Order: sequence, then structure tokens, then C-alpha cells
Amino acid sequence: MLLPTTVVGSYVQPEWLVDRANLKSRLPPRVRAREVWKIPPAHLLEAQDAATPSKTFMIGVLDLGDANVETPEVVATRIRRALDVLPPERVIVAPDCGMKYLSRETAFGKLSAMVKGAAVVRREVVPS
Repeated sequence: MLLPTTVVGSYVQPEWLVDRANLKSRLPPRVRAREVWKIPPAHLLEAQDAATPSKTFMIGVLDLGDANVETPEVVATRIRRALDVLPPERVIVAPDCGMKYLSRETAFGKLSAMVKGAAVVRREVVPS
């Protein structure tokens, strides 16, 4: 699928990858905190790569510093700007980092706008 959407930032890491109790004791958690990772250091980068998309670019299309929910058209405009420099098959549409400071209602509204905006641009890139 072109222009897939995802959540990054505060989204939960897989249980097999991270020691959750240790992670919760750090504010904010950091990738460089080696003691939170369950994978041995010799294999950590490979495991982190396996847990995330590779050879693609995640484009942050939501302003998480603003509690106002974007419209799908605002999101579509941001995606189109990314497509000025990247082919759609290399773009993953995402928020701009984590959403842990937003209300659940606002976060859901922003994610809904993100998915709808991606659908608008997807139809433009691959007309039916």
C-alpha cells in the first residue's frame, strides 16, 4: 500500500525488545539507555531495525504541540510537500513524534485526520 500510516514516539515498543519496568522508571525514556533493552548489545541495532521500517521515511504530519485537531486537507497538504522530494513508495505517514501529552480525544482526532489525509493523497497518486 502506498502512503501507509503509523504511530511513532509514545507508541509501545514490543515486549520482546524492551524491559518495560526499567523503561517506566526513566523520564523520558531514551534509546541510549542500554539497560532497558532485552537484546544483547551485539544484536541490538539489528533488533531495533527489525522492529522499525527500513529504507523508508516517516513524515511527521501532525503538530503535537498544538491541541487543535488538523483537518484531513491540512494533513494532505503536508503529505504532498513530502512527495515533492520523495516517491510515495518511500513515505510512511506518521505523527510528529509521540502523543503522550495530548488528551485521548485529541490524539484520536489527530490520528483520524492523518489517516483520512493519507487516503486523499493516496487517491491522487493512484487514481481509481
